[in-house]
Amino acid sequence: MLTIGLIDYLNTMPFHYDLAERLQDVDVHFERGVPSQMNKGIRTGEIDIAPISAIEAARYADEVVVLPGLSIASLGAVRTVLLFSWAADMRDLDGQSIALTDHSATSVELLKVLCRERYHIEPQFTVAKQHLPSMLAAHQGALVIGDDALIEGTLHRALIPPDVAEEVFSQQSSGVSPKNSELGTRNSEQQSPVASRQSPDLTTRNSELGTFHSVLSTQHSVLSTPYIFDLGDEWLKMTGLPFTFAVWAARRDKAHELEAAGVFDALYASTEMGLREDSRDKLADAYSARLGLPTGVCRRYLRDLRYHLTDDDLAGLRLFLELALDGFTWERLHFWQREALAI
Repeated sequence: MLTIGLIDYLNTMPFHYDLAERLQDVDVHFERGVPSQMNKGIRTGEIDIAPISAIEAARYADEVVVLPGLSIASLGAVRTVLLFSWAADMRDLDGQSIALTDHSATSVELLKVLCRERYHIEPQFTVAKQHLPSMLAAHQGALVIGDDALIEGTLHRALIPPDVAEEVFSQQSSGVSPKNSELGTRNSEQQSPVASRQSPDLTTRNSELGTFHSVLSTQHSVLSTPYIFDLGDEWLKMTGLPFTFAVWAARRDKAHELEAAGVFDALYASTEMGLREDSRDKLADAYSARLGLPTGVCRRYLRDLRYHLTDDDLAGLRLFLELALDGFTWERLHFWQREALAI
């Protein structure tokens, strides 16, 4: 049995538009997860083919083949790879703490490249569970990706900054009780759809942050609105090139079997169907309810992405990998040579 990895983000929906139907007579299993889980699965052999972080395809180039013509890329703002910051100027994050998402690899390395090459700063990076309120309550910046980033970037809600959070913890440890729960109630009512999709430990953290609001409800200017930097846009400003966040990769030892089983053909055909204008709108409309966002936001998002790994996308990818990985050479990447596909 072959295992296909799928990511349940809106931006991956065109790839598996009707993939399951096309492979219904093939012995395959679909494994779902976030990008970091796809990276690990490909690396360990638990998954045979999946969309993975572009930088992971380079790190493990000897073990995978990249499928040509398939990617998730953007020319400018991507809207799902966002740095939320308490500083209006990225340069002010020099020496400051930035929480990094635990969901991705490429986005993390992109931020590091931008800090080093564009802004010439050296923040202190810490990997954290992806949950924006918790991240920004303890750090000066937070890198968030995927659907969570699309939601938080669209809502752009006010949150608790570190200095306020520290004060609350201090009050709680001193036995100070909240005077009323007005602000905590309001925060609960305005809670983003992200919260409903969190794991139990993050839900607990949400509850703790609600307590923060309750404790400080009698103070002024308790909440602040963070600044947002879109890393796709920051990359374009620095290089003038698109940025490729993810590629489809297959394990080298499974590539021929995947092709013989028709998996490659089915993936390309499904993607072609999923990228039709009416298909993108259909996907966006269905997914918008899940995210709690207007359909127009989701439609525009899917229309703005680049999925075909063009020459310009490859040029941007090559530059990024050369900046991010010491000693990397482009020739290390192996692209699968497709025969005539039944599309």
